[in-house]
Amino acid sequence: SSSEPLPLYSSRNQFVELIANERLTTGAEIGVQKGIFSEILLRNWTNCAEYHVIDLWAHQKHYQDGANLRNEFQETTYQMARQRLKRFEKVLHYHRNFSNLAVAELKDDSLDFIYIDARHDYVGVWEDLKLYWPKLKRNGIFAGHD
Repeated sequence: SSSEPLPLYSSRNQFVELIANERLTTGAEIGVQKGIFSEILLRNWTNCAEYHVIDLWAHQKHYQDGANLRNEFQETTYQMARQRLKRFEKVLHYHRNFSNLAVAELKDDSLDFIYIDARHDYVGVWEDLKLYWPKLKRNGIFAGHD
C-alpha cells in the first residue's frame, strides 16, 4: 500500500497483523507441515480470498531435517493439516508437491504475499526465493521463517 518500510517482528505470529493491516487478499505459504501457522494466519486474516498451501508432505531422500519424517508420518501430518484448516477450505488451494514443481501452478504477478518456510538448507531456500519471486505482485510482501 504505502512506501513506508515494514517493521521488524520478533514472532511470525505478528506477521498476521501486517497482512490484515495491508488489506492483502492473496497469498501462498511454502512449507506448511501441520498447518499451525496457516491456521493462525487464516483465523485472523478476514480479507483472504485465495491462499495456496504448498508442501510435499513426503519423505525426501538425502535431506536432513527434523521435519523430514518417514512417509507414514508425513501422511498423518498432511491429514492433520487438512483437518486443522477444514473451515478455510473455500479459500484454500492445496499443492502437494515439491516447491520447485508446485510453483508452475501459480501465475506470475498474482500474489500479495509469499511466506517461505520449506527446506532449511541454503540451496533449497535460494531456489524457492528465485522461483517464487515472479509470483509476487508489485509492492507485495516476501517473507519467511528460519
